[in-house]
Amino acid sequence: MPTAELEAPENKRSDLTLVPLEAYDHSLLLDLLHRASIENGEDLLNEMLAEMERIYMALAPKRRLVPTMNGPRLIREHSTCPDDVPEDVLGLLNVGLIYHNDKKTDLAVCAYLEALSSWILKLPRSHTAQMAVMVVACAVGGALESGTNDEAAMAVYLLGTRIGEKFAAPTPELGYCYACLGSVLFHLGMYDAALEQLKLARKIRYDVKEVAAEKSTRLERANGPAAELDELAIVENNIGACYVAIEDNVRGMEAYKTAYNVLRAQHQPHHAYVTSVVQNMERARLNVANHEVDMTREARPIIRAKKEKKKKGGKKKKKK
Repeated sequence: MPTAELEAPENKRSDLTLVPLEAYDHSLLLDLLHRASIENGEDLLNEMLAEMERIYMALAPKRRLVPTMNGPRLIREHSTCPDDVPEDVLGLLNVGLIYHNDKKTDLAVCAYLEALSSWILKLPRSHTAQMAVMVVACAVGGALESGTNDEAAMAVYLLGTRIGEKFAAPTPELGYCYACLGSVLFHLGMYDAALEQLKLARKIRYDVKEVAAEKSTRLERANGPAAELDELAIVENNIGACYVAIEDNVRGMEAYKTAYNVLRAQHQPHHAYVTSVVQNMERARLNVANHEVDMTREARPIIRAKKEKKKKGGKKKKKK
């Protein structure tokens, strides 16, 4: 059974300042492009840097923290690989995951990069180099996030989105890149930007699901694919977390309820994803109930009309 990882909204670092864009080392991005032999790699890198600068200049000033008490939580998505991945590539990815879970970030990144090199050498006909880079970029970014190197993870995710946008049709890997980008922006306290990226991930996944459903119809299958439902529900939950973080509790609860209904139709009540969404809904209700009272407003006396007092003794009987 998959497990849901609840992630706290607060920054994992003690400081609130972003690493300057000029101080960031781009060697990792160049290594990814070089191993995959991506054409126009320099143009992709420039596009990624331009988008990163936009985030720094326009969206970073909106950074804010939410209270850790009853704060929203993300559900970390489980990474998926396309079909027909070579066995040695899967082995290297699993080695990187072991290092990742053991908090050995450098070793995890090295294992993921070696997996990319092996993947490119034995690239199946149904795969492309761009697809392999997007999958590995999400894995590398996840390891960097665990090592509290969120800016580097954001750059890797941005590179994955720029590569994926060159495809004519949306792909599941591109949706995963956008979802990961929204996650790291959430950790950095840029909830408006995170919401923007997660909405893009949701749109891409809906498009992918529709294309897959049409393919199933052409193949005369009774039921369309249902594997994407969990991913759509996870994105919906994370969108709700962003809304709650910016204090839009109404839209946040709507997103939570949508995620809950989808997951509950697929899983039992004790499933990790279902319980995670339920916990988020409970936190949102507590935030609404325990809102702070604005004490800066001047107190004004409440004036009520005085009621006439009744005479004692009641009504007197008339004498005959």
